[in-house]
Amino acid sequence: MSWLPTTPYEQRAADPDGDIEFILDDSNGTPTTLRVSGKVLSISSPVFKALVRPRFQEGQALTASQLLGLAPHQTHASSSLHTNQASQPVQIPLPDDDAQAMTWLCHALHLRKFLDHKPHLTLVQRIAVLSKKYQCAQALGPWTSVWLKEWNETRNTPEKHATKDHFQMLCVANALDDDVQFFKTCQDIIRYTEEDYWPSSEALSDPEDLGFQMLPEGLIGSLRARRERAISMIRAIIEGAIDPLINPNLSEQEAKYKGRSCPLEATSHDCQREIHVAHYVTELAHIGLWPLSRLNESGMGEIHNALRHYRAFEETLTFAYRENLPDCRCAFYSMDHVIKNHAVNTAEFLLEARFCLAQARAGRFDVADHSSCNLQ
Repeated sequence: MSWLPTTPYEQRAADPDGDIEFILDDSNGTPTTLRVSGKVLSISSPVFKALVRPRFQEGQALTASQLLGLAPHQTHASSSLHTNQASQPVQIPLPDDDAQAMTWLCHALHLRKFLDHKPHLTLVQRIAVLSKKYQCAQALGPWTSVWLKEWNETRNTPEKHATKDHFQMLCVANALDDDVQFFKTCQDIIRYTEEDYWPSSEALSDPEDLGFQMLPEGLIGSLRARRERAISMIRAIIEGAIDPLINPNLSEQEAKYKGRSCPLEATSHDCQREIHVAHYVTELAHIGLWPLSRLNESGMGEIHNALRHYRAFEETLTFAYRENLPDCRCAFYSMDHVIKNHAVNTAEFLLEARFCLAQARAGRFDVADHSSCNLQ
């Protein structure tokens, strides 16, 4: 079902008996009208209320229409908000507003079901941008909670990770003043969004994309810095674990500090460094983390999950071979321990991004103090 009108000025009435008719331009530049109740909108939004008050041009036109020619001094200004069935609705042009989003917004505020399906995420973002402009996010809340519930049920699926959806949702959460959704979405971006799906600098500066323009300044850069810092730390752990085996210039003391408990020239099969270096690299490749450049292309959640599937040297051996394995506690033991414990624990810690909407709007990102956040 298409929402677009087939003829000029076709009505998409949120209130068929409404006293106001918004004139909107659809995506093709064709005029269309949307009939609404001025009273309903004025209760929902202080901006809409100001729009229909007599001191504004649109409000003055409404007063004249509703009072059927009576002089302004003969009635109270609030009478401009009462519907007169015999009068024609006053037309108010809104050429700068998204027609489709405004239609959905007004139907929601009138508690009417406009279409027989939920809006897609791009449309939800455009609706949220309008709700921010008209300051009606609270009145829109019951509807957006339903729309976001469906998103949240599938937000951690692989299909969502390979899209720009998380950034759209970030714009939605910001425009709707939704602290909890903002907090969750920032975590999702760090956890799941791969490098290819981060917005470009051109997209962030696009004046037509009001969702990005409304975001707190510096937020995207801070999220990216957090992700890059996390990946850098994981990379350092992986490289550090293998360093004792491949770096012949380490002193004996440094080698022991880094976990190498036997010399590089060890010759017994289970202690030969080449065997364990080969295992280490092969296992990292098996879980998708070698070469290490792959880290930059992955989301932190993917990296964390991969690290959890790393198999230690003993885990890859057959039972018979393991039974006859001499006791050797060389660097491979420390190396496996580093990956299976330190790297996994570090990744889990780094996944806990702490981005709060109130703090972000104050220019503070990734902070532990959530006293000003509404995250219940």
